[in-house]
Amino acid sequence: MEKIKINFKDTSKKDIEQIADFLKKGKTIAYPTDTVYGLGCLATNKKAIKKVFQIKKRDKSKALLVLVKSWCMLKKYFKVSAGEERILRSFWPGPVSVLLRSKGLLPKELAPGKAK
Repeated sequence: MEKIKINFKDTSKKDIEQIADFLKKGKTIAYPTDTVYGLGCLATNKKAIKKVFQIKKRDKSKALLVLVKSWCMLKKYFKVSAGEERILRSFWPGPVSVLLRSKGLLPKELAPGKAK
């Protein structure tokens, strides 16, 4: 297991590139959230997704969350109605979690057994 430790209060461009490189190689990362640490991987990497389920000992019937960085990314992967967009824009940018319907572009491993 390879470890890197990043000071999130003083993150450099090199740190971000190192994290991105880890993710691109299919590795998992632990990252701080506002309440607990999260465990993550690239949402497009089936093998890494399976690894997250394994590490977390997560029931396969429970979906994983997907973090998005922009409206463009959100709309690429998820169906967003006009009403949902109005509500989201009232909170975003900012910390918000929502359940949306997939466009089917992400691996089914993120939500095994869930309807699209």
